[in-house]
Amino acid sequence: MDGASLRAGAVGAVSGVKNPISVARRVLERTSHVLLVGVGAEEFARQLSLLDDSIVVGYDPRTEQKKKRLDDAVRLLVDEGFSYQEHAGPRKTAETLIRLQLDGKLEPLQQRYRETLSSGTVSASSLDRHGNYAAGASTGGWTLTIPGRIGDSPLIGCGAYADNKAGCSSTAGVRGEENARLGGLTRMICDHMRTGHTAQDAVTIATSYAHKRIGLTLKRGTLIAIDGRGGVGVNGGHHADPIGVCYLREGAQRPIYPLESSTN
Repeated sequence: MDGASLRAGAVGAVSGVKNPISVARRVLERTSHVLLVGVGAEEFARQLSLLDDSIVVGYDPRTEQKKKRLDDAVRLLVDEGFSYQEHAGPRKTAETLIRLQLDGKLEPLQQRYRETLSSGTVSASSLDRHGNYAAGASTGGWTLTIPGRIGDSPLIGCGAYADNKAGCSSTAGVRGEENARLGGLTRMICDHMRTGHTAQDAVTIATSYAHKRIGLTLKRGTLIAIDGRGGVGVNGGHHADPIGVCYLREGAQRPIYPLESSTN
């Protein structure tokens, strides 16, 4: 999202596209839309790839680590009586996961799977020397969810928000459904900064509200923000490893890890 113009671009439910956030930027720059999903987003990426070498389609993201995670998910499904063959393919996968959802078994499986993983989402917020803000987020999605599910990363005001009149904010590792139910934490943070709160105060207020309203603790999630004075805010509930959050200022020799003092 571009804070100067409030223009934004996003894609969701795409596969075979390397660096979907690059396609999202083209949605912002080259269309009048904000969010493209599914077949339309994939065809948009395919046609862009014919003109722009930086847009890569037909990409296979399966690393050895991701294959292991998929194996873990398959084992959980087998425990529930589903074989790999039964849930192979998009339609069969959807049928299996919907049946589990309707039987009340899907969320416990998601929790068991999620307990051993950290978020695969990355987000960034920026302020340039001209006073322009920008923010973005990108994710590989969440395994063991019904195909067609859209999380918070591509939802403007949830995954990221930027406004030159307020600041910018982005998030990673927050469950998308909870973020959306709150109306978008990154927009909420920017609203607080617009009224004069510092980035840190705005993040603290938003996380406190999320906890009080729906019990969201953000133990595995991060909110970051930059205010109108260039101040940085981050919640302290991320992973124990402070390298999970860092920022750079012009002229800095190394990244600054704002959680180091609270974890060392």
